Amino acid sequence: MATRSLSFLHQRGASLIEIMVGVVIGLIAILVIYQVFAVSEGLRRNTTGVGDAQQNGLLSSFTLGIELANAGNGIAASAEKLYNCSNLSNDPTKSYRPVPVLITDGGSANAPDEFSVFYAASTSLVTPVPFGTIPASYAAGADFVVQSPLPGALNAFKPGDMVIAIKDPRVSEQCARSVITKVTGPAGELVTLQHTLKDGAGVSFTSESLLFNLGPESRVQRVRYYVDPATNVLYSQNLFRPDLPPVPLASGVVNLKAQYGVDKDNDGYLDDWVSASEGGWDAATLMSGAGTKLEQLSSIKAVRIALVTRSEQFDKDAGGFAHTLFSCSSPPCDGSIAITAPAQWRYRVYETIVPLRNVIWNKKL
Repeated sequence: MATRSLSFLHQRGASLIEIMVGVVIGLIAILVIYQVFAVSEGLRRNTTGVGDAQQNGLLSSFTLGIELANAGNGIAASAEKLYNCSNLSNDPTKSYRPVPVLITDGGSANAPDEFSVFYAASTSLVTPVPFGTIPASYAAGADFVVQSPLPGALNAFKPGDMVIAIKDPRVSEQCARSVITKVTGPAGELVTLQHTLKDGAGVSFTSESLLFNLGPESRVQRVRYYVDPATNVLYSQNLFRPDLPPVPLASGVVNLKAQYGVDKDNDGYLDDWVSASEGGWDAATLMSGAGTKLEQLSSIKAVRIALVTRSEQFDKDAGGFAHTLFSCSSPPCDGSIAITAPAQWRYRVYETIVPLRNVIWNKKL
């Protein structure tokens, strides 16, 4: 009996204190692992958020840059002839006045601007052609008989082309818009064009009148670009096709600002940036032509835009956002805009300047 008691005395085990120490060490290890995981997850979330904002900003600025570069294409060379076609509506959704880019002010620094671009799509004719000399006048709605710019060829006009008939480029409210339905000829130097009148009923034409081809009706563009503040989505909208819904281009866009780069002293150099909120440069004035001359439109040398995008994911550690758009170190440096945005998101800013390369807008008048 005594021998068995001695064997129990020699057995060893973990005491309660040792168990508690092991538990504490395990808890510390778990805490460290969770901290490392939390930090890595935060870094991943920040990287992903910044990546989303960067991708959306790059896509948006690239798309808008291409559209701005096309502004005025096909209409620039005939701007002086189209300028007085004010009877074809001053509404930017319907107007054919030769305004390549129309900026609409958002109302404040943190409210997005919007803009629309206008360009034609004719591949064979970009200048107006005169009406024929026989007969001397044309009743409203009659076939157009015009001089053929390409004798022996019919590819200057095609069925489906949208045309603007201008009675007299020096007189306002004397234009009509039609779509060609049939081309006959040429007979000598004349081509007969059957057409469907779309706008400008009651306007008659003479041998002094001109006909301008905008190209296929489906390809003539007046496209509006805007940001929906409720969803932070950048949209494009074909203003000539109100039956089509707006097309979403990118999400996470919180602000869009645009300005005209102008040559006010007509010396051939861009010397000022103006916003659409400035007098005489607002959308209503530019479209109506009431206080606008062609010289003002021709002074527009470039357009600059700024896009502010944010991350798709919420980030509680991100502070408030404040930034000055269009700040620079070399002139012209006017027109900077101070903006702010809500905290707890990651933001990226993209700015670009797009020159209007069409000759008519850069020449001296």
